[in-house]
Amino acid sequence: MICTEHDVFWICRGHYDHGKYASEKMALEEYYYRHYSYPGEKQELPFYFLVSVFMAPAVQKIVNAGNLQSFLHNGIFERSYMEYNLNPAKKPTDFYEVLYYRILKWFNDIPVRDFDTKEYLVDVREYSRKDRLFDGGREM
Repeated sequence: MICTEHDVFWICRGHYDHGKYASEKMALEEYYYRHYSYPGEKQELPFYFLVSVFMAPAVQKIVNAGNLQSFLHNGIFERSYMEYNLNPAKKPTDFYEVLYYRILKWFNDIPVRDFDTKEYLVDVREYSRKDRLFDGGREM
């Protein structure tokens, strides 16, 4: 199975089995274990790894001239929910953890389809296969 940046995008948008994985981070870790690691090799992946290996390539695939301003504002400069609303002792302070939550926020904020023209803004053609996501085969 070929894994794509689209898989990462959809997992970050919450298309995974919420009964099995408590967060997007846990779903991305499982995605890594299923497709890239040896059987039995499981450990918590650092935010640096998730941003570098999964999220940065997904951002590069999705960002275009039409949404670059949105990415800069919402993905880089604006604080995420995790930065605003958590107990100060739990707020992310590591650069990559902060960047992880900001990119996650941006993935959830950007529209997949233009409201007026109904044209897809994010390429979703690869998502006809049921086995791509962790949500029990639910098609989108």
